[in-house]
Amino acid sequence: MKWNDISSTFASTTGLGRIFQFALVTLFCLNVGLSLKLLGKDAAPRTIVVPAHLTESFWVDDEQVSPEYLTQMGQFLVSLWVNVSPNSAEFQTDEFLRYVNPTYQGVIKERIKNYIASLKKNQQSNVFYPYQAIPDQKNSRLILRGTQKIFIGKEAVKSEEVNYLLQFRYNAGKITLTGFCQTENEDLYAAKNPKICTQ
Repeated sequence: MKWNDISSTFASTTGLGRIFQFALVTLFCLNVGLSLKLLGKDAAPRTIVVPAHLTESFWVDDEQVSPEYLTQMGQFLVSLWVNVSPNSAEFQTDEFLRYVNPTYQGVIKERIKNYIASLKKNQQSNVFYPYQAIPDQKNSRLILRGTQKIFIGKEAVKSEEVNYLLQFRYNAGKITLTGFCQTENEDLYAAKNPKICTQ
């Protein structure tokens, strides 16, 4: 008697052939169902990030970042740009430039050069005390309101309320700055075009 004959006789008398067929069909249906579920799943996973040196957790996904991320990134960048002295300006503005979108680095570099020259010429230091952040998550923008004080040497010569508008671009998991400027109280988002904002 051949092995195939023994195998088929054994399968037909014990019913194992039908069990294996049922198991194969069941596994095939499960695979098809899981594949369809994965295809229909949202392709933008959300990652929760708890930063080491920042104050709040925030999330990012494939298309946008949370308002908390915009706020903390904006506070960091404004601090680098505004809270400067003639001695720290070059270091801080170099650090600031690392976060600028490559498309806008030429414009920002020219601003930085003029900014540093002005600080050194006047022996000017600036301090910014933010008191309100207005994130615009949909358009990746942030308004940071606060009090800015200007010192010449050690003497405070000016104190004023200012609003900084920061425009970001988020792409492939990286956020970069495309616009940075002061804007008026009357229309905080007046400088809607990042090209205008960088000048």
